[in-house]
Amino acid sequence: MAQHHAQTYLIKNDDRCLTYAADRTQAKLGFRAQANYCPSTKFDGYLWKRTARSQLAITYRGRTYCLGAPKGTAVQVGRCSSDKRQQFPFPVVKEGVWDTVIQIRWKHLRNLCLHHNVRRPWEISAATCGRSGSGQHWVMVRR
Repeated sequence: MAQHHAQTYLIKNDDRCLTYAADRTQAKLGFRAQANYCPSTKFDGYLWKRTARSQLAITYRGRTYCLGAPKGTAVQVGRCSSDKRQQFPFPVVKEGVWDTVIQIRWKHLRNLCLHHNVRRPWEISAATCGRSGSGQHWVMVRR
C-alpha cells in the first residue's frame, strides 16, 4: 500500500500546473502556491505526491515542502508538519475515461477549496468550494 504514496503527479487546471514560488506579496509567506505552464520535459518543482498524512508534498533540490494554509489571497507552501491545515481530502468532481477531476479541499477549514484564478492565470488562492466551477477542477496526472 505504501507504494501508492510514492507516486508523483502533475496537478493540472486547464493548461496550468500547480507549483510554488517565492512570495513577494504583503503576506510574505516565504513560498506560496502558484500556477504555471505545465512543463513537457523537466518536472522539477512541479511533481507533487500525496503523503500518508493526506498532505500534498513537493520535493525540490532535496527539500520537501507541503501545501498549507491559505493566508489572504495566497496559499502557503512550507515545511511539512503536523499542522492540520496541510491535510486535504480530494473529493471527485467527475470520473472520466482519461482522467478524474477532483477538488483539493482543506480538511479542517470550513468549505475551502484550492482555486486557480483563470483571469490572473498564475494566481492560486482558497475559495468557497463549489461556487466557482472549473477554477477548482484539478486533474492529477501521473509522472
